Amino acid sequence: MEVYERMQQAAGREAANLRARIADIDARLGDELADATPENLKARKQQLAVAKAELQRLAVELVGLQQCIDMAKALEDAERDLAGHRAARDAAEAELRAAAAALEGGDARLDELRSQAEAVKADLARLPYDDQLFADLTLAANIAINLERATKAAAEAKRSIQTLEKAAETAASAAARALEAADAAAAELEAAETALREAERHDLAAALRAGLRPGDACPVCGGAVGELPASKAPGLEAARSAVKGARAGHEAARAAAAKASTDAAVAANKAANARELFDGHAIQVRQAEAELAGVLPAMEDRSLAAIQKALHEQKQARDRRALLQDRLAGLEDELSRAESGLEAARKQLASLTARRDASSQAIETAEQRVDALAGGLAEKLRLVLPEVEVRGSLATLRQRHQDGSQRQARLLTEQGSLQAQIERMEADVERAKSLREELAQRKAAYDVADDLARMLQANRFQAFVQAEALRSLAQDGSRKLLQLSAGRYELEVAAGGQDFLVKDKWNADDLRSVRTLSGGETFLASLALALSLAETLPGLAPGHRLALESIFLDEGFGSLDPEALSLAADALDALRDEDRLVCVVTHLPELAQRLPARVVVQKSETGSTLSVA
Repeated sequence: MEVYERMQQAAGREAANLRARIADIDARLGDELADATPENLKARKQQLAVAKAELQRLAVELVGLQQCIDMAKALEDAERDLAGHRAARDAAEAELRAAAAALEGGDARLDELRSQAEAVKADLARLPYDDQLFADLTLAANIAINLERATKAAAEAKRSIQTLEKAAETAASAAARALEAADAAAAELEAAETALREAERHDLAAALRAGLRPGDACPVCGGAVGELPASKAPGLEAARSAVKGARAGHEAARAAAAKASTDAAVAANKAANARELFDGHAIQVRQAEAELAGVLPAMEDRSLAAIQKALHEQKQARDRRALLQDRLAGLEDELSRAESGLEAARKQLASLTARRDASSQAIETAEQRVDALAGGLAEKLRLVLPEVEVRGSLATLRQRHQDGSQRQARLLTEQGSLQAQIERMEADVERAKSLREELAQRKAAYDVADDLARMLQANRFQAFVQAEALRSLAQDGSRKLLQLSAGRYELEVAAGGQDFLVKDKWNADDLRSVRTLSGGETFLASLALALSLAETLPGLAPGHRLALESIFLDEGFGSLDPEALSLAADALDALRDEDRLVCVVTHLPELAQRLPARVVVQKSETGSTLSVA
């Protein structure tokens, strides 16, 4: 069976490998090579031919479009030049009219501007603004602001000194009281601990005294115990509770004393800081007053309000001066421009007249060029794009050219893509053809391997091989059993090949189940099969690699009669003669005596002993 099993496994592995390769080929043919068909290849080639023809047509059209664009751009440039010449002529005529008007009213305007400038100068002379006074007032305003802040800060510091010093005195008194409370709590804790030690001593004595009687040995000194005094409950738990409460009170008192001391130190520090702050602000007040006197020695009222009022008046005068100065500068600039303008207007009259005449001549020339270019473009458009009008055609032509260029680029990309697809598809078609041929070969080989694997896996084949082995075993076992049963019994294989039957030759070859044999007969039948198996099993193994060189029999001989026992012993001797080791475990002395070597086990109350006979 091992040989057939290996054949079945090998066929199964081969079928699995072929099935995987077939699935891989099917997947490739259905996925990456699904389009690799001659029909698709032909369609791609037709698409490539259409793209090439369209590219040739587009190339001719784009050349014609570019020529039309160049002509349309030249026409547009000519029209732009014509419009420029006309604009130049119109501008020259406008400037001529303006120059004439400037010459007519120029002198009156000059007189008016000179009068306005003199009035502004008079206003500037009357202004009360002083640059130095403005600077002194600006500096004094900052000093006055600092003086006011320092004065307010000094007053606030003076008020806080009284409050903080009173708080420091209160905190110092609280700290002293907290220290006294901490000392009292420490004394209470010491008394409670003393009471606890006394209670523990009484409790220990009570524990030692418990169970003692007069005359007993003292557990402390070893002497005889005399009359025992009456024991008194020491109250140990109450003492421990008192110590615990006293210790908690002491810790709380210590913490309160430490906090009160810290609060007192903080309050004293705050009071000292307030005094230092007040001294600093007082110094700032004196310094600011001295600085104000130095900056504004002539000003009697040096309050912040008076300084800010004077500074505001100076700012208004300064702003008014700036406006008047800007106004005067503008008038002087306008006066200068008016004087220059009058002179320039006289000089421009002749120049503008000449420009107007030149522009008129240029307009005539430009109109002739526009007419010629428009006629040529119209003729070209009739050949290339008859549906496009001449006027306003440049944008349309450029759009058509851009669309054609984009179409050309797409077709070029499409052409390259189609060429690459055709080359790849030609290779894929050949590869698909090769894979289909391989697929047919693999499927044929798979059918063989799969059929062989399924045939060798079938239960009927295994049952057939097993039944044949049992029949071979039964035939050889029958010869042994006939000898052991004094010619009475033979063995056969039951229908189905999975059990044995016994043939009773003393009862007209009656066939019945081996389960109807007696205990001794069953032992003989089993011994016959075991002897037969020892002889035939090596022949069933592949390559005859097996060898049963020993057999072990454990009991069963006690169920045999003397004649059957003798026959069994003879059969065992025959096995020994075939160079097999036979080991028998038995309690029968008559059988043991027939064995050539024995290991005897003797039991006793102290254990078992072995001896070799």
